[in-house]
Amino acid sequence: MLIFFGLFALIFYCSAIGWIWPGPSHSRLSEAIVVGVGKSLWISWALVVAYYFVGPLPAGGFIAAVGIWGIFLVGMGGRGATIDYTLFELAACSTGVALLVAWAALLVTGSISHYDLGFHDWDALVSWNRWALELAAGHYTPYNGYPVLFPGLWSLIYEAQGDSSIWILAKLSLFICPLVAVLSVVNLSNRGIVSGIVGIGFVVLFFVAFHSTDLLNGYMDMPVATMIFASVGLLVMGTDAQASGDTATYYRLMVGAGVFAGIASVTKQAGAVAILVVIVVLAMAVWQRHLSVKKAGAVCLVTLFPIGSYLLMYDWVHTDKRGEFAYMSAVSGNFSYLARLAAVQAGDVGVTRHALNVFVAMLGMPLSVILLAAGALNIVNVKRPQGRVGCFLFVSALVCFFAFANCCSYDARNGWWLLSLLVPSAILSVSSIEAMMTVPILTEGHHSINRIAIPGSLAAAAIGAGIIGSFWIGDSSIRKLQEESQSTIVSPAIAKLVNANRALLGGDGVLISPLQPLGWLPGLGSYYRLCFADSIDCVEEMMASASKTLILVGDQPSFDYKEIRGALPVDKLLGVADGFELYGPFKKGDHLMWSAQKKRAGAT
Repeated sequence: MLIFFGLFALIFYCSAIGWIWPGPSHSRLSEAIVVGVGKSLWISWALVVAYYFVGPLPAGGFIAAVGIWGIFLVGMGGRGATIDYTLFELAACSTGVALLVAWAALLVTGSISHYDLGFHDWDALVSWNRWALELAAGHYTPYNGYPVLFPGLWSLIYEAQGDSSIWILAKLSLFICPLVAVLSVVNLSNRGIVSGIVGIGFVVLFFVAFHSTDLLNGYMDMPVATMIFASVGLLVMGTDAQASGDTATYYRLMVGAGVFAGIASVTKQAGAVAILVVIVVLAMAVWQRHLSVKKAGAVCLVTLFPIGSYLLMYDWVHTDKRGEFAYMSAVSGNFSYLARLAAVQAGDVGVTRHALNVFVAMLGMPLSVILLAAGALNIVNVKRPQGRVGCFLFVSALVCFFAFANCCSYDARNGWWLLSLLVPSAILSVSSIEAMMTVPILTEGHHSINRIAIPGSLAAAAIGAGIIGSFWIGDSSIRKLQEESQSTIVSPAIAKLVNANRALLGGDGVLISPLQPLGWLPGLGSYYRLCFADSIDCVEEMMASASKTLILVGDQPSFDYKEIRGALPVDKLLGVADGFELYGPFKKGDHLMWSAQKKRAGAT
């Protein structure tokens, strides 16, 4: 039943649970689906926070929660709320989802490109998924100001499937990001063909052609860019409703924008930009009396709850002697560290010039110029809501560029989210042209369905996926796939060297190394002990308590115990693999000779 509950939880938490959120009497298909995903992630985050403070659901709790969800939906079904769509919108949504499902299937089965079934890349393995495992086990400690939306989501899936050693199903949740991007583009297409073309170009060029691997490797750079794009995309649609005086639609879209801004802020730190954008746009709307203070306050509450709850989680376990928020101290310290990395990477050219080179390399010079020029054109239309919001997004992108340059330009992936501001700004710049164009295919064939049809379909899909997955793959097969995937988290040569000498440790020996992925190599978890390169005291403490010890060190400073490297006896060298050397076995007390050697070296 592991696969059944894992797949059911995957669909339930990523796209279905949010439909219990009270909705309007009428909404558009693509908007309703993308906002439904956002609300599902928002509610899932709320559950993560609740479990953090009160503990996870008891046995059978997940089934009970699904039952309560179903009762809510049945009750809502009789209220007559409908979702409206045109034939073009239905075809676009269906085609987009079908293509994504086909692409995902080809990736997962290895038919195209390369897709790791489990978490392999460094940060995804030793940070993001580690936090998910800690959340599932109930002993997570917030670290260095990094929010944990997706680790929290993975922990919910681990709890539902009853086994946190199987990562394959949880990792599939990352496919929600391209789904959100595609549905956001379909929603933007409702305003006109130009918006649709620009949006499609953005998704195809950026998400698929450039960074499809980075989208799904477990890093949070592409997910945060996606959530910001979805939030700002709903803001773009809101400007049209604002311009036409449709306050009900405008409020509905602003709630959706606030939902995505909130979850962006707990995906990665850069997502906080979306909060600032939403709050400023809300303030503009209130000032111009397009939205009441009460409704603006409700949107702010929705927007700020995720990051506010994370701040509570963080400061619940961290204290700051200076009397400041512990979170702010952590972010400030991390910012300083990353700024040093950016300065080193920039070298003599300076961080601003280096960041500009990174940005241009991301898209190419012609596309970069077109995008920036289109965003600047919003000034021509500044008297209308579309122009004002477009100008604000363009200026925000420029300001954020300098923040990126000074903080995080050591890696291009840290700046991908800038395009989530620039592309919607470019779309808004063509609003005047869009208004003069009539494309009959976009508006012909109006239909509607009961709102409950979408979550009902999702529930059926979840059950169907669980049943098919259970029979087609089976729990034993997925365990084997997980083990095979984990066996490749370090190079084959290192894995072979370590496994060949593991028997030397006996039943209670330890393997000490700064190479963190070793802790997830199959069969090695109970032996591995992490001691960072600068933590020689840690090494000595481990050796003082273990009956036997192996030590694996590398030729890079971050993987080497420099202080004791010279004291490691040559006759204890068991082998060399890919720049790493394995020494041992050492018995309890051997570390004392290193302490004596360090004292003698200090005396001379």
